Amino acid sequence: MNDLILHIGSNIGDREENLSTCLRLLNIHCGEIINTSGIYATEAWGIKDQPEFLNQAIHLKSYQSPEDILKNIQKIECIIGKEKEFHWGPRRIDIDIIFYGKEIIETDSLVIPHPMMQKRAFVLLPLMDIIPDFIHPLLDVSIRKLTEDCMDSSYAHKIIVDPVI
Repeated sequence: MNDLILHIGSNIGDREENLSTCLRLLNIHCGEIINTSGIYATEAWGIKDQPEFLNQAIHLKSYQSPEDILKNIQKIECIIGKEKEFHWGPRRIDIDIIFYGKEIIETDSLVIPHPMMQKRAFVLLPLMDIIPDFIHPLLDVSIRKLTEDCMDSSYAHKIIVDPVI
């Protein structure tokens, strides 16, 4: 089985329910959930004039290939209702693959590790809850160090410490 680290976010509709539904569907379609971060309320990144996000990091074990994971994630986003009107715009659910073990993948449809994760506090803080000592396979630095060095000044506050899976 492979370790899969995902990041999920929602800023429209019932955000907590969107995350909860996403977790249930990930457990069915992608692999076994091993651990989840707390839930963080975060400022929108990129385009700030939109509702606050709820974000969470997920650690799963999966037998699926990265390409199959991507297909299943896209199905889950459709089921929940990904209604993204523009890049970095509001959405009911967004699911990103952050890491697939220590693999480095770069294709037209998939880049792992996620190429922007180290620049985003809203990704790093939830990752600190579940994999603080994991070493980024390209940057050769721990999540803890990436978080300490992150220049992102947008807010991210943990609002739910131990969410129910």
